[in-house]
Amino acid sequence: MQSQENYYAYWSLTKPPFDNVPDPEMYFDMHASVENAVSETLFAIEEGNECLAVIVGDVGLGKTMALRVILDSLEPEKYRIAFVTNPDMTFIQLMKEIIGQLTGEQCTESTREPILEIFNQGWFRGQMTAKRCCSSSTRLTL
Repeated sequence: MQSQENYYAYWSLTKPPFDNVPDPEMYFDMHASVENAVSETLFAIEEGNECLAVIVGDVGLGKTMALRVILDSLEPEKYRIAFVTNPDMTFIQLMKEIIGQLTGEQCTESTREPILEIFNQGWFRGQMTAKRCCSSSTRLTL
């Protein structure tokens, strides 16, 4: 316990710096390429018209932290956000997860066409209520 207190004091920390989930409060200036990814993705979300932004990179380069910084800087009253932290799932499971997060209700459909119809209706409804929809994932393999 003593060494942990010394560690916190030396680095001026008030809470543990390492966790399974990156904490944007522990954010520090990143490499220029990560900063560019954050600013370009924010621009795509805020100014883009029905566009897709993708952040890719090797393990440990800051993709998840960048997404957390991006999501924390979006105004909740303007956006409906789905953040899939473990997208190691089938397409149908992924779509059901996104639908559930965007609607707040569990999607009970089990086949592709009805799920896509629900997704498209929800996306359109989001556009009609002046709330933009965002979906992000830390790993995605289709």
